[in-house]
Amino acid sequence: MKHGIDYVSPKGRFARSVNVERDAGAHSIESYLPTGRALDVISRVARCLDRQPRTRAFSITGPYGTGKSSLAVFLDALLGPAHDSATEVALGVLRAVDPTDAGLIEDSKSALGSKGFIRAVVTATKEPVSATMVRALLHGVRFSGRGGSALRLHARNQ
Repeated sequence: MKHGIDYVSPKGRFARSVNVERDAGAHSIESYLPTGRALDVISRVARCLDRQPRTRAFSITGPYGTGKSSLAVFLDALLGPAHDSATEVALGVLRAVDPTDAGLIEDSKSALGSKGFIRAVVTATKEPVSATMVRALLHGVRFSGRGGSALRLHARNQ
C-alpha cells in the first residue's frame, strides 16, 4: 500500500536549511513563498526605508525551521542594487503578493540611488561579535564595489 509520502517530495531547496551566506542570490529567491509573518516584517522594513526619524532596529526570532534565514536572504535581495538579478527576482515575487510594499521599497531605494544598500550578511561563528560585524561590513562593502578606501584602511590596520 502506498502512502502520500510516496507521491510527494520537496524540491531540493526546501529539503535543507538555508544559510544566509551560501544561499544568497536569485536561485534561492525564485521559489520563495512569503508567509503572512514574513510579509509583516517586509512591510515594517519597507516603511522604515524613508528618511523620517524612526526606530529601525529589528529582531527576528523564532523556532528552528520557521523561515528566519529564508526571510533574511529575501530581504538581502530586496535591498540590493537596482539591476542585480536577485533584486529583480525578489521584487517580482513581492509585487505578486504585495504590490504596495514592493512600490515602497522601490521608491525608497530610488531616492537613495541605484546601488541599493551595503548589505552586511554574515553567519556568526565562535568569535567576538565585533569581529563578526567587521567581517560582515567588509564583505558588504567589497560586494557593493564602493569601498576601496575603507578596505585599504582595514588592510593597513591588520
